[in-house]
Amino acid sequence: EDLVPRLANHRIDAVLLPPPLCDDIDLLAAFRVAGLPAAQIATGMPLPGAIAVTIDDEAAAHAMTARLITLGHKQIGFIVGNFNQSASALRRAGYERALREASIAPDDALIKPGDFTYRSGMAAAEELLAQQRKAQELLTRQEAEQLLARQRQAQEAVERQKSEELLARQRRDAELAERRR
Repeated sequence: EDLVPRLANHRIDAVLLPPPLCDDIDLLAAFRVAGLPAAQIATGMPLPGAIAVTIDDEAAAHAMTARLITLGHKQIGFIVGNFNQSASALRRAGYERALREASIAPDDALIKPGDFTYRSGMAAAEELLAQQRKAQELLTRQEAEQLLARQRQAQEAVERQKSEELLARQRRDAELAERRR
């Protein structure tokens, strides 16, 4: 509450507000009332007439996701930023739009929470990678079971063939013995 008056009293010329402060409407209003220009840095919602430095977060997330899809990826993880930052929703919208355009259903298991910190990003990435390892292990286990089933079928076919050959030999031997009598 006393931040804006303190800054004004120190003869600050302007304030740069990074996320999440850049999206705090009350803080921006307080700077406007105090006559201090405030620049919104990396906001997803620049205020009308505001000084803002931003990118199109939705288009950027869409472009990155679409690129991964063109490289053949179908299971693409997404780490959601902090809910109180407008860029989070915009980036998720771009991610999901790219998936829909490629007829890939968004998978909630591939979407993990984060808060735009290194630590939360690493934790979410580790979760996604652990899921991928489990999926690969499952796939490998299924492939191994299928291979064993095919090997059993092949072995059974060989054993049937041997049994048929043995029976055929026994019949021939019996026929020969019968003729000799």
